[in-house]
Amino acid sequence: MGVSVVNVVNEEFERRVKGAITFIDVAIAHLKSALTSGATNVESALAWLLDARSELQAVLDVATRNVVVLVDSATVARLARKARVRQKEAVEVLVAKCIEEYMSGHG
Repeated sequence: MGVSVVNVVNEEFERRVKGAITFIDVAIAHLKSALTSGATNVESALAWLLDARSELQAVLDVATRNVVVLVDSATVARLARKARVRQKEAVEVLVAKCIEEYMSGHG
C-alpha cells in the first residue's frame, strides 16, 4: 500500500517495559499469595499494579513519540486524487489508519 510503520526500540525503552512487567509479576504473586492464604489485604498488590501502570504510561508516552510512519509519495498523490483532498490531508488519513491498524494488532 505504500505505508509502513518502523519501530525504533532502544535499550532504555526495553528496560522500562521489562520493569513494568516485573511490577505486574510481583503484583500477581502478591494476589496469589493473598488468595491461597485467605488474606483479604491486597494493598501490596495494588501498590505494585499502580507502579506498573505509572511505568507503562511513561513507556507509552515515549513509544508514541518514537513511532515512525513511512508514507510513499506516489500513494499519497494517488489517494489525494481519488479522495479529491490535499496531499497533506491524505497523509494525515494514511498515518492515522496505519497507527490504528498497528495498535489493533493487524498491522
